[in-house]
Amino acid sequence: EEHKDKKIYGVDIREVGNYGGIFKLSSTTKLPFRKDFFDCVVFAGVIQYINDYNKSLEEIRRVLKNNGRLVISTVNKESLLRRLKIIGKEPKREAGEFKIFSNIELEKLLKEYNFRIIKKTGVDYTIIPRTLASNSLFICENEK
Repeated sequence: EEHKDKKIYGVDIREVGNYGGIFKLSSTTKLPFRKDFFDCVVFAGVIQYINDYNKSLEEIRRVLKNNGRLVISTVNKESLLRRLKIIGKEPKREAGEFKIFSNIELEKLLKEYNFRIIKKTGVDYTIIPRTLASNSLFICENEK
């Protein structure tokens, strides 16, 4: 109810179906929004597919308001499945991945762009320690 008047925007490099928001055909390395436009950006399952992820983080920082939230998730390079060598630690090039991050690497990268980490956790379908989960989830605040 509190967010009933808010608009939802989506960005993709290719045309997608109707998801119930305002869609923009664009890359995350050049977002078609003005500075300080968003209260929150959800960057879920994307960073590993972007060659110039640094530029994407710069753009997210630019369009995100001061103290705005970034919710970012990605595969975890140090997951239990990767440690057991069930899944490789290298990006799956055939799937379009450029880089995958450990929790430590992602945390360091986010801090380099002045995102204050509010919460970090693992996301998985199994009951394992969150640091070993297949996917990482970070909630950050933009500190301009």
